[in-house]
Amino acid sequence: MYRAFNLTNLEDLEELQNIDSLEAQKEYEERKEEVTQNLSIAKILKSSTYAQEDHEKIKINADEIQKRIFPTYKDYDIFLSHSHKDLALVQKFAYYLTHKMRVRVFIDSEVWGYVDDLLKQVNDKYALKEKNLYDYKIANIDACNIYLMLSNAIHDVINETECLFFINTPNSINVDSNIELQNVESPWLYDELKTTSMIKRRIPDSIQGYLDGLAAYRKRHKNYTDSIEPKWIRNVHKEIDGLTILPNEILLKWQNKIDTSYYPGEEISSMRDFYSVLHENDI
Repeated sequence: MYRAFNLTNLEDLEELQNIDSLEAQKEYEERKEEVTQNLSIAKILKSSTYAQEDHEKIKINADEIQKRIFPTYKDYDIFLSHSHKDLALVQKFAYYLTHKMRVRVFIDSEVWGYVDDLLKQVNDKYALKEKNLYDYKIANIDACNIYLMLSNAIHDVINETECLFFINTPNSINVDSNIELQNVESPWLYDELKTTSMIKRRIPDSIQGYLDGLAAYRKRHKNYTDSIEPKWIRNVHKEIDGLTILPNEILLKWQNKIDTSYYPGEEISSMRDFYSVLHENDI
């Protein structure tokens, strides 16, 4: 990841009003379908499970399951972090970024869908004592392992994408009268925000030598290479404060720059234009 941004008034972006919600939702569902096609949780679980010779203990290969269900995502420019309550807004924004900005977008909820199905099948097979009654200890162990798989997958995607856009709305952040008490209820949002404060920042190869003052940038941000021990609380004031505010007018300037640029092919990413706009506006 190169940079992370805080979008605080995305719902006011007028360009999103012109996007058909059903069309945006359809594209989102099609993107999810591309990832999940030919994916059988039952088959993956079966092929990743074996019995140990010693007393026939059941072993599940977590690495194999994570590789099959949560593949490595390397073909995205922007990671969208959001509350599930804002999915409709995020679907339209993803559509806008894809078609207007010509960038490749990853919506974090695209990998959430498998988790409940996987956990249900694992618990039904190994933790079910009788109908609708599960062994508490076994079910907890199953949940810990599966949620760690999802967390690892999310970390991998954030690490591979160039930028993270955090969609900051009342659905994602509860702001107390004290501005430092910015809290999240979702453990996944907390995990994603915490990751942005810990992950090593990398300047993309595509813009090496393009932005002025890269040496100064490295000097100012050298602390990002240091390891930061997480504190297990949900207050995210520090994480939010570490994100760069991205006003709607910057998105519009980015769009205008793309509209006046020459692109010989639709597949070309406009991230270089995005960084250029940031540089021109001292962001």
